[in-house]
Amino acid sequence: MSRLPSVLAYIAVLILIIPVSSEAKRDPQRKWLSKKPFITKVEVIGNEFFSEKKIKGSIRSRENGFWQSLRLRKRHRLKKDSKKADMAALTYLYRTSGFLDAEIDEEFVVAEDSSAIVRITVDEGRQYIIRKSTTPSELGAFAEKIGRELRKLKSGMPFDPYAVKRVTFDAKTVYANAGYPYAEVRDSIIFYDEMDSADVVFLIDRGPLTLFGEVFVDSLEFTQDVTFRRELLMKSGDLYSREKIVESRQRVYSTGLASYVDLSLENPLEENQPGSYDVRPDFRLRVRERKPKFAKVKTGASQDERQDLVWEIGLEFGSRNISGKGRGVTFELSSKFLVFTKEWRVLEERFAFEYREPWLFKTRTPLNLMFSVQPGIRSQTQNYRISTIDLGARISREITRRMHGRVEIVYEKVNITGIPADQVEQKKKEEGISVKRKLIFALDRDTRNNPFLPIRGTVYRLGAEHVGGFLGGDEDFIKLITSWSRYQNFYGSNIYAWNYRFGWVVGIASDPYVPTTDRFYFGGGKTLRGYRTLDVGPRTPEGELAGGRVLIQTNQEIRRPLFWKLWASVFVDVGNIYEDFDQIRWDNLLVSSGVGVQYISPVGPIRIDYGHRLIHDTYPQGGRFHFSILYAF
Repeated sequence: MSRLPSVLAYIAVLILIIPVSSEAKRDPQRKWLSKKPFITKVEVIGNEFFSEKKIKGSIRSRENGFWQSLRLRKRHRLKKDSKKADMAALTYLYRTSGFLDAEIDEEFVVAEDSSAIVRITVDEGRQYIIRKSTTPSELGAFAEKIGRELRKLKSGMPFDPYAVKRVTFDAKTVYANAGYPYAEVRDSIIFYDEMDSADVVFLIDRGPLTLFGEVFVDSLEFTQDVTFRRELLMKSGDLYSREKIVESRQRVYSTGLASYVDLSLENPLEENQPGSYDVRPDFRLRVRERKPKFAKVKTGASQDERQDLVWEIGLEFGSRNISGKGRGVTFELSSKFLVFTKEWRVLEERFAFEYREPWLFKTRTPLNLMFSVQPGIRSQTQNYRISTIDLGARISREITRRMHGRVEIVYEKVNITGIPADQVEQKKKEEGISVKRKLIFALDRDTRNNPFLPIRGTVYRLGAEHVGGFLGGDEDFIKLITSWSRYQNFYGSNIYAWNYRFGWVVGIASDPYVPTTDRFYFGGGKTLRGYRTLDVGPRTPEGELAGGRVLIQTNQEIRRPLFWKLWASVFVDVGNIYEDFDQIRWDNLLVSSGVGVQYISPVGPIRIDYGHRLIHDTYPQGGRFHFSILYAF
């Protein structure tokens, strides 16, 4: 009996040691994977439909290449979840192309230097094609819209189960936006193995007609109830619409008065109650309000109309929610400095006041009243100062979520002090100063996914200015300018961006003269790279820039990420400005081309471009560097 404790202790040690050692022998790869080995090679076996390049580009496990060898990009390593991520990506790739029975396996092989070889084995199986997409259900007034959804599954296209689910969801959305949120849309698939094809049949039960009930608003601290209610598109008794719920939530958020918005059912039905319907559901609006008063200091680089880069510093304060009705008032003090020149000098000092009325005449038409003063910068050679006072009013309108229009009127007054009164008019002529009163029309449509780093989408802008005429002032002319930019993603991370811009300014008085300050100027980092900023176009007999009345511009650019936060681009810029249309010819269009590098900062791309003059007409050969913030377009 005295040896029994020793025997029991020995058995316990064996019980503990044997599983550990067997586990270590059974799974040594887990220990190897925990070190995150580098990937030296990716092998693909058995693929026929997809190329090896396509498969390698779809997975997370990538071979280390040239950039990684130079340490200019992060080196690819295996991770514990690499197989799970790769298998999910490849399964999605094959399933969306009709290979429903594809079998895919991935294994990691230890190379001689302890790096990793990724080996992918594929058995593709048969590819199924859609034969037809139909529904036996009675559609009634929904026949056209549902038919449009069903036609997304075209005959002859690979059977994609994810696309079928999307059509199912989109069909339900059609009903949900027309008063039938409880509609059920079920898909049924009939496979024909002998033809490697499938029929998709949708069974639809629209459910009961549903109307909006009441909308309750949680208690508010700074804002009146009506300020948020007027943004809602949901009225009691209206047909239920999922689209109106989403749009109402976005409209409340766009007021700028809330940092969080939730609009949801007041009493949602339990999921375990089949056949239960609330045909007049109530909703509750919950918001997290922003404090009305604000103050902030602004500083940083920006682009001036006539300079590649200026530095701005300013103070802004005010209230965004006067009396709880969303009215706002803003005061601003700012200064702009010219940088990267022989000396930093002040370009502009400005004091501004703005009042905002978000709902004009009980319509969602914001009105802004503006007042600004530019005291002017004293001349470095003479003791005079030019100051400007601007009064303005702007009415804007959201036509659609992506399209906005505005009308603005600006009244300007210019004062010159420090010289005798009888010399003021002469000084205005010498400095090219004229008092302009403007009526401005603008229309913008922006579908970009990101305004600072767009990958897809378009931007269309149309602007017109009527200066003088019945408004008074020193000048009378009309200025038109339009631009169209588009962004497309292609071949992986490459982005193709192009821009077209056209402008025309014409005098409307008996004297067709247009002041030099309101003509078009060309050249530089925003228009025609390779040329000095605003140094292109007609000149006076003395050789001074005179500006042009007609502008033609196009830019073509390919952008792609390099590594870290650095991007690169290649571009071709074409254009010129002219005194009139009859001067436009193919042989006097200027062309430049070049490359650029961008650092993607939190405030947008900071870029260095080098443009080389290809077709330069009377301009000297060569090129030029440009340092700017944000892309040229």
